[in-house]
Amino acid sequence: MNLNSLFIVSSFLLISLNGDLLTADQKASCLSKYNKIRSDYAKKNNVANMNRLVLDNELESLADAELEKADCNAIVMKNPKFEAIRDVEHSGNVSSFMTDPGRTQFACINKQCATTNDPWILVTNVPSETAKSGKPGSGCGSGRIPFEDGLCYVPETTQKPNEPSVTAELEESVSSSISFLAVSVLVVLAI
Repeated sequence: MNLNSLFIVSSFLLISLNGDLLTADQKASCLSKYNKIRSDYAKKNNVANMNRLVLDNELESLADAELEKADCNAIVMKNPKFEAIRDVEHSGNVSSFMTDPGRTQFACINKQCATTNDPWILVTNVPSETAKSGKPGSGCGSGRIPFEDGLCYVPETTQKPNEPSVTAELEESVSSSISFLAVSVLVVLAI
């Protein structure tokens, strides 16, 4: 088997086995979009304590495993550790889902169901917080500071291990893909 054939087979294996995974760029784009929605909402409604969402790998893994067992007809899935919403672009539930200022953790998952064609699922942690009235970012608490978009966030130097930065997310995604590709090549060579 020549090197080109090996690369094609390895790439196909990588794509087919990780069909539900989003690229780091897709995750970052999804995160950016929904933080913009939260920022716009905070500005329009004078929410002083709206938190910025941060990608969370642990939340993504937990939700991904639970969604394997979920009813495809459910629009919103509630779990003690997270809430997930299907068909984000067309659901009327996204408004209340995205405007709770207490939410901080986020995952965007591409999960096809056999009965629907709505693969995008947003997942956030459950903490709820009452909105404080005031200029966006003026009511940040618990070690959080205002970001330029008016959302509150934990500075990277004080982020908890379960709140990776987008850079850490990108590095981990690339590293995982390279490791998987290397294993795929070894498997193909063994055949």
